Amino acid sequence: MPKDIFFQLPEVAQDKILMAAAETLRDHGLRYATLKEVAERLNIGAEMVERYFDDEKDLIAAVLGRAIQYFSQTYIEVGKMDQPFWDRVEYLLDVATRRGFQYQAFFEVYKSLSASGLADLTQATFDRFEGRAALFFQNLVLSGVQEGALRDDVDVSTMALHFQLFTRFLLARRYHPMFKARSKNYYPEIPMDDDGDRRLIKRLLISLKWLYSAN
Repeated sequence: MPKDIFFQLPEVAQDKILMAAAETLRDHGLRYATLKEVAERLNIGAEMVERYFDDEKDLIAAVLGRAIQYFSQTYIEVGKMDQPFWDRVEYLLDVATRRGFQYQAFFEVYKSLSASGLADLTQATFDRFEGRAALFFQNLVLSGVQEGALRDDVDVSTMALHFQLFTRFLLARRYHPMFKARSKNYYPEIPMDDDGDRRLIKRLLISLKWLYSAN
C-alpha cells in the first residue's frame, strides 16, 4: 500500500497519481511497469513517486484498492436509493457503464492480475472485489423480490448472477477484447459509443424484465 505521506495529498492529487499508475500498468504489464514509468507519465521526477510507494507491488496494491473503492461507491449509491426496484437497476447499469469506461484502466489491471505472479495479492483482491459484488447483487435481487418487482419462484442466486453478468458486460464492452467481440456479435447494430451504451442499457433492461419481472 502507499506510504502514509500519500494519504496526506488532496484526493484529486491521489486520483491523478493512481490513474497514471493504472494506465502505466495496463500499457506495460504488471510484471514490467516501473515507478519510473509512472513518473514519466506524470511528468515528475521518479523520486517523487518513490516518496509515495516503496516498490511496484505497493503501487499495484494501491491501484487495486482504488478500483474497489470506485466500484463500491456505485453499490453504496444504489443501496441508499429510495426508488422503485427497476429504477435502481437502470441507475446501476447507467452508472456502472459510465464509470467502467472512465476507469477502464483500473478494471484492466484487475482483469490481468492473475498473470502478475502475485498470488497473495491476487487472491485477497479477488475475494474483496468479487465478494462485495456478489453480496451487493444478492441484496439487490432480494429487495426486488420483497418489493414484489421480481418473481419469487426463481432462485435468488441465479437472478443475482444474471444481473451481475449484464452489469459487467456493459461496463467492459467498449474496451475489453472478449466483451467487445461479444457486443459486436450479439448487437451489431449498436455502436460503441455513449448513445450505443444507452440503447444497450434499454435493451438489456427489457431482457431482464422479460425474464424476471413479477408483473
